[in-house]
Amino acid sequence: VKQNILVNDFPNVIFQKQKTIEDNELSNKQLQNDNKQLQEQIDGYTEQDLSLIESQARFKYGLIKDGEVFYQINTTVETDNVEDSSESAL
Repeated sequence: VKQNILVNDFPNVIFQKQKTIEDNELSNKQLQNDNKQLQEQIDGYTEQDLSLIESQARFKYGLIKDGEVFYQINTTVETDNVEDSSESAL
């Protein structure tokens, strides 16, 4: 079966695909530059900075390192509205 090269908008499809590839390559280069800058920023942190970041991550996001066990202690609040009943069982 012969197919005309102009069917399915052949030349334009190739140009569109090439444009998409070029856009993706440009985006990848920008992301690589961003990653490089972030890595340089991380490498510039001191031990004190890293300790502070870890402390914040533990408090805000519940960071737990490998081998650590997380314990949560809930406190009980007593109110005057609760009546003490000898019939209640725990």
